[in-house]
Amino acid sequence: MNHNHIFYMPKVSIIVPVYNVEQYLNRCVESLVRQTFTDIEIILVDDGSPDNSPQLCDILAKKYQMVRVIHKINGGLSSARLAGYKEAKGKYCIFIDSDDYIDDDMIETLYIACSNNDADMSMCSWYTNTADGRIIQNKLQTQQTIIESKDMLLQYFLPHLSYSPIPGEINLAAFLWLRLIKRTVLSEDLFVSEREYITEDMLMQQMLAFKLNKVVIVNEPKYHYCFNGTSLTNKLRVGAFEKMMARYHFSKDLCRKHNLLDITNVRLQFNLLSAVGFSVLNACKLPKYSDAKKEMKIIFNHPEVQEMYSTIERSYFSLQQRVIYLGYKLDVLYPLYKYLRWRMHI
Repeated sequence: MNHNHIFYMPKVSIIVPVYNVEQYLNRCVESLVRQTFTDIEIILVDDGSPDNSPQLCDILAKKYQMVRVIHKINGGLSSARLAGYKEAKGKYCIFIDSDDYIDDDMIETLYIACSNNDADMSMCSWYTNTADGRIIQNKLQTQQTIIESKDMLLQYFLPHLSYSPIPGEINLAAFLWLRLIKRTVLSEDLFVSEREYITEDMLMQQMLAFKLNKVVIVNEPKYHYCFNGTSLTNKLRVGAFEKMMARYHFSKDLCRKHNLLDITNVRLQFNLLSAVGFSVLNACKLPKYSDAKKEMKIIFNHPEVQEMYSTIERSYFSLQQRVIYLGYKLDVLYPLYKYLRWRMHI
């Protein structure tokens, strides 16, 4: 570790977990060192990567004074983020995925939003960079620019329980990488493991909602979320339904703890609906039809899932959710999924 860093207290710590990203890491780090806001430190956390990423991290640290490296044994994304947070010296922290990159003014935009409003967090929207080279602009579904503590429950906690298809309701993306967060607001318990839950960022935002006094929303895209062939969304996730149910129960227990079950019931139902959709499509990735059918039966026969389907209004189902439900009932979902994947050459 470079001893020049020991006494330096930057305003922003940029934490970058690194694992198997040798072909993307340069692009990511170059976008960070190009920032118009220069009072930064960049912490690359090598999470026991088996490719050439560890050596690349060391090369980048030698090349740029603001870059330092932590090498650790593999523990997963959340453990890498936590290791970086523990080493961070900045007043604010931001977590960037190493296969993505950011606009040159992202840190400046978010820092000004936080410091001018004495806020605990600022957040922006993002671009999706598709595998075929398109760049799609995304917006957060809110009219708010500042969320004060008195409104945090309705305007920040509820939107992070689940996506809501109800017109006019607030929807905020839970991605951690959209947020600049005051370091003193963060704590170790917020870094829940993706090995126990799927969409762990969502759970982190739910817990943060009870610690934040003010959030500033800059509804402009500044982050480039890049799809690549190795994306987790393309792979079979072992134990997906169990991890999705763990997510649902985590959220429900948090609502119960804060006496919020009444006002959060509808969002919790949508949370479970999305968990079912993800888990069923994941089951369709199994190579054998009999195994997929068995897994789907477990999902749809789960008592909480059956209760959700009996209470939720069908008019709120997306097209995909309708196809999943009817496809399972008619026993055509697995062959339909395989056919569509074949047509799309996935």
